[in-house]
Amino acid sequence: MRIGVIGLGNIGKHLASNLLRAGFDVSVHDLDRTAAEPLIALGALWADSPAAVAATTDSVITCLPSVTAITTVVAGDRGLIEGFGPGSTWIDMSTNERHELLRLAELLAARGVHTLEAPVTGGAHNASSATITVLVGGDEATFARHRSVDRKSTRLNSSHVALSRMPSSA
Repeated sequence: MRIGVIGLGNIGKHLASNLLRAGFDVSVHDLDRTAAEPLIALGALWADSPAAVAATTDSVITCLPSVTAITTVVAGDRGLIEGFGPGSTWIDMSTNERHELLRLAELLAARGVHTLEAPVTGGAHNASSATITVLVGGDEATFARHRSVDRKSTRLNSSHVALSRMPSSA
């Protein structure tokens, strides 16, 4: 599975690093390209825009600091919505508002893109050691397809999972 990570701050940089160490093909993007340099040294590919990340991966994880940043990355100029193909998945681990997440998920679902809401708890130190807790909401089949990503990058176990409804891309 090819994974994209957008937002290489406190959580995103550790998540991308753990994915690379687990053997995934990882593409990265951040407003600050220098944040990606250590990941590129580990084998990550740089993408010039969120759309480029989406176009070259199966799933994209966002780890962003605000609703404005999320909306811009997903639906803005050169955003994920322009690069995703049918069957792709957006996994949002950002600080987001539920209503905006659902609105963006509906936009993506209309294009055949799945969404998983995956807020994290446990802090950057746990993200670094791949022991962060991820609470996942979304379609159970989409979640099942991404279990290997969670297990290899976060040591997620089923006691940390709470599935909730998301807009369907079917």
